[in-house]
Amino acid sequence: MKTWMWAALAASIAASCTVPDTGSVLLERYCAQGGPGNQDQSLRLESAACDRGLTVELAAEGFRPGCVRVSLLDPTNEPLDSLLIETGPGSEPDWRFRLGITLSEAQGNDVKLVARAFERGCDVTVVAEDAHAVTLRKGALQTQQLLLSARDADRDGHVAVENGGTDCDDADASNHEGSRWFVDEDGDGKAGHDVGVHCTAPVPGAVTTSEDCDESSRAVANGLSEVCDRLDNDCDGLADNGLGCSRLTWDSVGGVGTGDLSAVAAYARGGAWFLSGSAPDMFSLDGGVVVPVPVQCTGGAIGYPAAWADTTGQLLTVDRDYGMMTRRPGEPCYLATSESVKHPGFTGVTGVANPDGGPAIAYGVTSRGGVYRWPSFSLEPELMALMPANLQAIDSQGTEDTLVAVGAEALDGGTGWVPRAFRYDPAQGEWRSESLGTSQGQGFLRDVHVLDAQRAHAVGDNGLVLERDSNGWHPLPALQAGTGPLDDLTSVVSFSHNAIYAVSQQGRIHFHGLQPDGGTAWRQDSVGTNGRALRSVDGTSPTDIWAVGDEGALFHFGL
Repeated sequence: MKTWMWAALAASIAASCTVPDTGSVLLERYCAQGGPGNQDQSLRLESAACDRGLTVELAAEGFRPGCVRVSLLDPTNEPLDSLLIETGPGSEPDWRFRLGITLSEAQGNDVKLVARAFERGCDVTVVAEDAHAVTLRKGALQTQQLLLSARDADRDGHVAVENGGTDCDDADASNHEGSRWFVDEDGDGKAGHDVGVHCTAPVPGAVTTSEDCDESSRAVANGLSEVCDRLDNDCDGLADNGLGCSRLTWDSVGGVGTGDLSAVAAYARGGAWFLSGSAPDMFSLDGGVVVPVPVQCTGGAIGYPAAWADTTGQLLTVDRDYGMMTRRPGEPCYLATSESVKHPGFTGVTGVANPDGGPAIAYGVTSRGGVYRWPSFSLEPELMALMPANLQAIDSQGTEDTLVAVGAEALDGGTGWVPRAFRYDPAQGEWRSESLGTSQGQGFLRDVHVLDAQRAHAVGDNGLVLERDSNGWHPLPALQAGTGPLDDLTSVVSFSHNAIYAVSQQGRIHFHGLQPDGGTAWRQDSVGTNGRALRSVDGTSPTDIWAVGDEGALFHFGL
């Protein structure tokens, strides 16, 4: 064979048997193994495509993380993928980890690599972080190191608080949790509300010893003497124990005739207002005797569905159509101007302390969703909000930030009503709907009593009782009389989360609180209403409570 033929054959063989370069072999092997082969774990951004690889070398310095999250972000910080690495137990601070990441052109060339270390459990406390921008190259294998630094000098697995951890004493492996702290919420000078475990006082006034078992009542705290009021005053787990409190009863009171009463506003022991809901009639308690009060300024009123009074006895009441009226004991009444009210049908009223020291500022709600404010009795009321609800009641603890209104919102198609609650946010000047938790069925919330800035109780149809605390609204056990249907509750007053009184349209008075065996439950008080509906309940203390209702029903609870 001629020389030129051998040369041509050799060239043909070489052209058909190209040998791949080393980089391509390594990339193919990297994609198949999900990493360099000696990686601890792999992260595949696409199951099939792979044309580039990134090895992440993680290291912890000064501590051993309980968990590490590695995230891959695009240039706009949108997440592409992430991996949670649980490091397992150990006290040695030196921790190393290799992660292989396979990518394709779908992820682009520019990515951001972020590693966050957590102290103990995953996604609890971030104590260290490192991040780097990486420019990826198609067909290339690259390596990026990330260093996580924090201090755990005593090797107890808890990082020093100075590094964002939870170790209060990083020189003692047996001490890292700090102390549990308590604060006083009810203003009785005794701290009992748990604000968690901290190295130092989380707020001014916090102490490390609990001295109050009920932060919803000033009448309950360690060291107090037990008195007859159905409360556990001395925090021994029992109410009225060893005192013989048989004199603490409900008594029928006369002096109001046989007309229907719709509202009571108690303001002092021996001081209260009683108002009719079907006529412009009102009565007051004077020296322990109920006496009629002449009404000189009805403005055409046909009854008062709600009332409120401050500690001086100044009364605020609303008429469904004619707005708000005020008066003091022994003084003439004053009909506030209400010509600008465009959404009448008043159902509830309350008062808030005037920052100028003048008469209380009045707030009223209507069945058409209006929330009105009278900055002065001589000025037209302001429409604060128009809520998508039929409002039935409003209450506060004397400040704007404690205002709460309740009622119900119509279901689509007018097939029924669902309970609703709203709270005022003075910082934003807005009324906001509050979640009532899981479904509370259908019906109205009819009344609300605010205990303090966090706690309130609301009652309504079908035995519905809700409690509000720092975690929001939640239901209390439904209120039922025996084995019969659920009572429709019309009004509520509370003196503690363990002392709640509710009255019903069925003419019953119910108490929720400590029972003789120490448990907490509802029980029905014995009251001779003869089936007359009860409409309102109010009181100045656990031993001075009034309830009113139809056909002259008037009852007092106390010693």
